[in-house]
Amino acid sequence: MYGMPQNTQRRPSDPNSQLGQDTQRQQQRHEPFVAPLVLPPLQPQLSPLENNGGLPRMDPFFSTGQQGASREPQVMTNDGMYLFGRQVHGGSASGQGTLYQGTSLVQGTPYNNGTHLFPYGESPSLAPQPNQRGPTPDYQPLFSVAGGSYMNQPSPDPSTNLHSTVAQAVSQIHRLTETSDQHTNQDALMNACLQKVSECLGTAEKKIEKLENEGADKGKPPKKAATKNILNNHPILKPLIHPIFFELCGVDPSLGKAKRVEVLIGIKPLPNGEPFEILIEGGPKVWRPNWLGKIDSTVNAKFVQEVVDRVWNNEMNLRSNSSQGEIPDEDFTRSIITECAKGYWRNIHKQVDDKSSAEKVDKAERRKVTLRRRGRRQHASKSRRKAALQYEKETGHKDAIAMIDTDFASETLTCDEATLSNDSKMRRQEAGVGKAAKKAVGFQWQSVDYVTFLRFLTLKSMQDDGAMSNNDEEAAEDPLTTQDDTTTASKKVATTSQRPTKRRKTVPNPKKVFKKVFDVSPDHLTDRAPSSGKNSVPFANMVSAKWRESHPDMKLLEGVPWLGGFYERMKDSKELFDEDLTYLQELEDWHL
Repeated sequence: MYGMPQNTQRRPSDPNSQLGQDTQRQQQRHEPFVAPLVLPPLQPQLSPLENNGGLPRMDPFFSTGQQGASREPQVMTNDGMYLFGRQVHGGSASGQGTLYQGTSLVQGTPYNNGTHLFPYGESPSLAPQPNQRGPTPDYQPLFSVAGGSYMNQPSPDPSTNLHSTVAQAVSQIHRLTETSDQHTNQDALMNACLQKVSECLGTAEKKIEKLENEGADKGKPPKKAATKNILNNHPILKPLIHPIFFELCGVDPSLGKAKRVEVLIGIKPLPNGEPFEILIEGGPKVWRPNWLGKIDSTVNAKFVQEVVDRVWNNEMNLRSNSSQGEIPDEDFTRSIITECAKGYWRNIHKQVDDKSSAEKVDKAERRKVTLRRRGRRQHASKSRRKAALQYEKETGHKDAIAMIDTDFASETLTCDEATLSNDSKMRRQEAGVGKAAKKAVGFQWQSVDYVTFLRFLTLKSMQDDGAMSNNDEEAAEDPLTTQDDTTTASKKVATTSQRPTKRRKTVPNPKKVFKKVFDVSPDHLTDRAPSSGKNSVPFANMVSAKWRESHPDMKLLEGVPWLGGFYERMKDSKELFDEDLTYLQELEDWHL
């Protein structure tokens, strides 16, 4: 006997029904009762797909909840009846469902007035029967519908479909990425082309604008950039305009230049506001410009115009009498001559304004002294930079030229013999310089090594300049050796008959150089902190240890390690003046 299958239900027998009568006859014949098998509700199955690995879809033959409350496999015939059952081995499928009952086929009985074989949600249980043909293969029931049949295939492995779906998704993502990259490259190429076109258009517009300007300015002199003193750009006009100022204002031309300028500055305007006066009847006009007024005022504008007319007329007379004048053609225009005349007028105006009051006189004098002293420091720094550049090439020490700053150079001051101290006079005498020599005043913050390096560069630059002057003398050749080969024989004879040029003596060693300034006592050094107009920050080795201790907040740079101990290395060398060695020893003792 076979046991009852799990998850099956027995329907109570109805004696009035065909099934109930069949059941009673079987029981009387002592045959085992076989009830229709109620299959458990089937889960949605994944059908094999034929769309090249597309997404799975629900099989309509195995979907649940589509026919009311029934949850069993259902097939609707052409008559509108829902059948339940499955096919046995060796049986055939008909238009209605068949029940599994051993080896026989039992036709399903309609229920509910012929619309269903069994009530909704119920089906008779069928006891499993042994299969005479061997093990039943693992396959799902076969359903026949209206002349067609549908056979469920073995359920595919879900992981296989998942892997296929993931692979397809990854492939699609790759294709989308490649497409996106292609679009990005195309966008970049289009942007580059658009930018190039824009640049070409901009260049074309500039050229068109330039051509239009050239066409509009055709025949006009080219404009030159304005400078602080326009007369320096036209050196030919400068000596022609200055004398006319003196001439128009009645200044004696026999006076020296400085005296003439002083007289010119002292000219005052006329009280009646006239631009000129006539001192002698029938004599020349004597102009009285207002130097403290505006250049566009009536008096000053007429004076400038008179200067321009004089220069223009003088040049025209020269060109009419001879084929060539004094002024070049590019400068011989009224606009340029007018600008040069106004430039010199402004120069006179500034000098007069600086002397208009005692305060301005003192300010102008201080400014003049400051500029003179700075010019000396600039000259010394320029020479030291050349020597520092050569020193870097010879030794390989870096940042030597970075330590040279005009504002870090010592002040070179003119000495007043009346106010010069006895100590300074003695130092000047020991240095072996004359009474007109200047004194050098350094800074307290500078270390002995840094001062030694500056003195070393000064001597090196002086020696290089001396060697260069000797080379220039040696390069002077005899005029006989520089004649052209095409010189005629008669000229050669005449040249050789003349007295030969005296040759210069060649000095193999460079010229001996001398110290031109003397140093003051370290007690008189300037206590001003390092300050540079270029915002340069000194290196730590450039500042003395004594100054660093007293100024801990001072900003310094790290570098130039080779500068440390420079004085000790140069103390016994011959690359410093003897006077400098004496001063450096005194400076080292003062810093201790």
